Amino acid sequence: MIAGVLIALLLLLMSGPAQAQTPTISSRLDAETLRDLPTTDNLFSVLETTQPSIVSDRFSAGLYVGQPARVSSFFSSYTETVFRLGDVDLTDPSGSGQPLLVPDLSLWEHVDVATGLTPIETGAPGLAVGFEPRRPAARWTRTISGTRFGATEPAGPGVPPIVRPDGWSRVSAAASGPLLGDGSGVTRLAGYFAGSSTRGAQFFRAETRAARASTSSGFALLVFTPSEQSELQTIGWVQQSAYPLESRVAFGASGADDDGTGRSEDLASHLQATWERHRPNARRWRLFASYTRRDRQP
Repeated sequence: MIAGVLIALLLLLMSGPAQAQTPTISSRLDAETLRDLPTTDNLFSVLETTQPSIVSDRFSAGLYVGQPARVSSFFSSYTETVFRLGDVDLTDPSGSGQPLLVPDLSLWEHVDVATGLTPIETGAPGLAVGFEPRRPAARWTRTISGTRFGATEPAGPGVPPIVRPDGWSRVSAAASGPLLGDGSGVTRLAGYFAGSSTRGAQFFRAETRAARASTSSGFALLVFTPSEQSELQTIGWVQQSAYPLESRVAFGASGADDDGTGRSEDLASHLQATWERHRPNARRWRLFASYTRRDRQP
């Protein structure tokens, strides 16, 4: 079990002389780019293919469902990688350099990838990956999508591949729009809701049967604006994953075992809220709090 609680106050000064800052070595992947890229909606496959300075321990496209890769940049260790959702750190505190929840690409307005010279408030000595969730739409929109591909051909003569896919499927749905307005027709409460389920199987070189994996998640964002000068944003996120245990071979187990001895199961939940105050010609500040929990078996 891993649980974390974070409460912080961030002050952003809107007045006074500007101070020179060293520019961060970074890039931004916006929602349109993430939508148009030929991906399996896996964040790590995008990082591996769009960021030339990133080193990964695997290729994730269509493989390793529910398992985050270990990524780093330049000469930093993957244990120093930081993942942030808005102001909140989502990195596994055990030092694995992986997020506590595996992010779907369709949830974000943009993904920021900083590989060097990161700002001090980021708290990342190495790679920093930041997510900004999609804002609710001005009018109700709904989307649903599904993707599936079959198994690859069996390995030919010679040295077999380390891993090859044996089928992959995904279905996702999202809805966004206003929930509550005032007497003048101004939206005061809006929401964005999304859910997804992904299943896959793959052959490992040391095993004769395909190992199965799956992950399902639900995501909700509520934005409450009591006035033009303040906003309360609340995020709820829950995810369940099952995948082959990395150390299964050392214990004589297989990722395809029906009794589950060679598999890991994760149940993670995250809740965060941010209240922001932005009055004209005044100090701008925001208060945020979060709670993240993950339970893992075995």
